Amino acid sequence: VTYDCKNGEPFAVFFPPGGAGAVLSLGGDDFALRELTTIAGRRYGDGRYELYVNEDDSVYVTLEEKRLREGCKQR
Repeated sequence: VTYDCKNGEPFAVFFPPGGAGAVLSLGGDDFALRELTTIAGRRYGDGRYELYVNEDDSVYVTLEEKRLREGCKQR
């Protein structure tokens, strides 16, 4: 899935079958993220990067708790 954002370059996310996590493709690098607990929506992370998929399907990415991409929608 490719996302376009209000700030920053587009990025892609691959959700492997079975829902075990996600692979974030950002700036030419891939990051394997595991699913994390969250109150609403879905959240994935690797200790540095986190991907948040809200219930309205908007998405944002953080790097070390600072928003890197926000206002992202599926292309």
